[in-house]
Amino acid sequence: MFCFSLRGMDSLTLRVVNLMHFFTNIDLYFGDLLLTYDYSVDDTKCCSSDLLTYAGESKLDMSFSLVSDVLDHELPLADGFDGKHYHDETFVNDVKVKGLASEWNVELDNTDTITWLNAIRKYDTFSTYDGDFSNLSGIYGDNKDNLKQLSSELRITSPSGDKFEYQGGLYYYYQEMHTVGRKSMLEAIQKTFGGGVLVPEGGIFNTDDNLYETWSYAAFGQSTWIINDKTRLTGGLRWTKEKKARVGTQITTLAHPELHEGTPEFINAPPIMGPPVCEDQERVRRDLSGTLRLRYFQSENLMWYASVSRGFKSGGYNQLRTPADIDPDTVREDSCHTSLGNEFDDEKSLNYELGWKGSWMAKRLQVNGTLFLTNYKDFQALALDASGSTQIRNAGSLRSSGLEMDVIFALSYELNMGLGLAYNKTEYTDFDKAVCTTAVAVQEAREAGTAAFVYICEADLKGEELDNAPEWTVSTWFQYEKPWKNQNNRWFSRLEYNYSDEFFLEQDLDPNVKNDATHLVNLRLGIAETDNKWEATLWGRNLLDEEYLVTGFDIAVFSGYAGLQAPPVTYGLAFRYRLD
Repeated sequence: MFCFSLRGMDSLTLRVVNLMHFFTNIDLYFGDLLLTYDYSVDDTKCCSSDLLTYAGESKLDMSFSLVSDVLDHELPLADGFDGKHYHDETFVNDVKVKGLASEWNVELDNTDTITWLNAIRKYDTFSTYDGDFSNLSGIYGDNKDNLKQLSSELRITSPSGDKFEYQGGLYYYYQEMHTVGRKSMLEAIQKTFGGGVLVPEGGIFNTDDNLYETWSYAAFGQSTWIINDKTRLTGGLRWTKEKKARVGTQITTLAHPELHEGTPEFINAPPIMGPPVCEDQERVRRDLSGTLRLRYFQSENLMWYASVSRGFKSGGYNQLRTPADIDPDTVREDSCHTSLGNEFDDEKSLNYELGWKGSWMAKRLQVNGTLFLTNYKDFQALALDASGSTQIRNAGSLRSSGLEMDVIFALSYELNMGLGLAYNKTEYTDFDKAVCTTAVAVQEAREAGTAAFVYICEADLKGEELDNAPEWTVSTWFQYEKPWKNQNNRWFSRLEYNYSDEFFLEQDLDPNVKNDATHLVNLRLGIAETDNKWEATLWGRNLLDEEYLVTGFDIAVFSGYAGLQAPPVTYGLAFRYRLD
């Protein structure tokens, strides 16, 4: 099978799959080998965020209004949904991804199956962006990431239908990631920050260079006991050992050293500047997680189940420094400061589920549902703090509970409908080290009589909701299909409606970056071959032209807020052809 797609003139995706059957008449041990290779290139000028408003506080005491006055520079109107961008730097995204995977299956004499999975992937990207999201010459940034991954899994699986069914195996994973990021502090900052005297003439560069390595080893096993015709009990365990290492530096340098004598000492004011930081860290963790699941088949059309499982998500290191990460008393011979840690811990969860899967009316109606409760310990909460650093912080605990339902109903031979409903109540039960809103941080710093960019502000979010987690979501669709002209072709239409409750976009629950409830309507009309050899579709998305954000955040250096606008009403025509 060969698949090829081209989007515009700057994006290419290629996928090749070659199925190789080794001879199976040699004691049946050579089995089947599936090789998969994929390669994709994406070189686009996107995706710039929209400036929502200039208003707001600045931890660095550089509001847009102040910078505008100092530079005698007129700022255009800020409207996050007018489709206009006023950046003075180009957003570029150059991504290359390639990978090779293999799957080898061998059936043994006792009908057990051995499967050996291997994969290697390489990911290279270079991106540039305007860090102040305005037409001011404030921040230019670029990032270069090189990622290599290698994984291998060997497992044995018993045939189905026996009194005991089992699966077990070993897993290995290695990852190497080299990241180089640079932020250039330009004219608007040089002339404004600290009254125009703290940033040297010509501007400065902040460069972070980090090498991350991960080694992961696991052994796993699962067994199902078929107690009787109606009852099945499944249990599984997974033991994991993981090692992570990081070596890196974060250094502030002069953009034009020829304009200065010697190298100045930079104050600790992320993300603009700071003393040099050197990281050489390593962590090793072990974990034992498992699951227990009971299924009861009340009838041929109705199955109930209950499960309890323990989850594990490994910790790691935050990449960029914050004011709290610098140890002023620890300086190496090369004048490099060591970090106070900048590390986040493992996340563990305990999940309970009670649900059912059923069908009625000769299977024309299918209804599936799940009640769930999940308790997290050391939940990894992602935030963009007011210094512009993306940080993961461990919340003490978080609880998530709710209901998920899926309904499919065949109204007739040609007409089907579906409904998806989810209620999810999330609440921090312990989180006293959350990120403050910029307004709160600035206010507390003023009351403490210190500069806001060095003041450590932490909020207590106990009893508050999780960001990016709407309480209610609903999706429903109607699809109509009918033969067209002859039995070899068909025409179809699909109408979709999706609802999402309001939710915050940032961990600090700042009301300035909050999505209201959204109502999305999509429509597809098309013609296709019955065997899906080809398909032509006319589609429209967000037909009500709802305005909402995919992301939203504080503008780190200046004031105000920016966000990435979701696509407005969009129409298109697509054609797909399968090469056999």
